[in-house]
Amino acid sequence: MRLCTSILRNGTVSELTESDSNEIVAANDGLAQQGFRVLGVAARRGGSEMLDLRSQDLEQNLSFIGLVAMFDPPRPEVRDALAECHQAKIKVTMVTGDYGLTAEAIARKIGLVTDSVRVVTGEGMGHLSDAQLQQILKYRSGLVFARMSPEHKLRLVEAYKNIGEVVAVTGDGVNDAPALRAAHIGIAMGMNGTDVAREAADIVLTDDNFATIVVAIEEGRAVHQNIRKFIKNLGLKPCPSRTALIS
Repeated sequence: MRLCTSILRNGTVSELTESDSNEIVAANDGLAQQGFRVLGVAARRGGSEMLDLRSQDLEQNLSFIGLVAMFDPPRPEVRDALAECHQAKIKVTMVTGDYGLTAEAIARKIGLVTDSVRVVTGEGMGHLSDAQLQQILKYRSGLVFARMSPEHKLRLVEAYKNIGEVVAVTGDGVNDAPALRAAHIGIAMGMNGTDVAREAADIVLTDDNFATIVVAIEEGRAVHQNIRKFIKNLGLKPCPSRTALIS
């Protein structure tokens, strides 16, 4: 909206005032708090001469037209799967490029967070030292990471690893590839995931279902327990394990 100088209202273009800007922001935030992804639509008058302009010059003096809201509902089984993760002492962290209010709304819908929520944006994380980030991950709950770039996702993975967590990362896009590669276990989506994500991952889900990961962990823990019992019978001391799951 900072690139707009006018607004289209009832078929008439007029100057974009501070009151108009506040109204747009309020409408955007109201939709985001309901879990919608919101896009602003703007345009600029001109003819064929506009085609020769650079993008940074073309995207100036725009007229704001309106907001477009989209809703991609989470799968119904995700809430139960997250509840099982919590019972199994598996930390699940939401890392998204979405707007902070949208991310918080979705996190509440799926039961990832219930009480107070701290939304950490990519910009905010840029002001944190590695030590500060590790302290937040270790001692704070109700964290949601929004407006994250590939570099931010990678930094989160490294921070979790540095505090001793075993990290699994899920993703489907090109932007997820660095984090998928850096994690102990990279899990890509097989149906809607990109080729880059699948190649960077260790495991590819054929059904793109988060609940499948939880079932796999349950099976893996059963195998792990059997191995521990076997080692104990041999008189050896098994090592403890912890898991952090980044989605």
